[in-house]
Amino acid sequence: MTMQKEEERQNRVLKEIIDNAKELPVESQNLLLILARGMVFTRNCMMRTKAGAPPRLCAADQPRMPPDKHSA
Repeated sequence: MTMQKEEERQNRVLKEIIDNAKELPVESQNLLLILARGMVFTRNCMMRTKAGAPPRLCAADQPRMPPDKHSA
């Protein structure tokens, strides 16, 4: 696929996403944005790993401290 055709396809998809998102409440639009950012982060991690670079760690990947004996 040529660069121009790929760009046109991406623009059509983006326009459809925006047109549909406009009909949602702001809270739902924010969730869609979070989802899209997560998808980009995941893709970038996968691409770095595929290229041989170690993946970046996110907060969920960090080792956790054992719970304090005195915590409720």
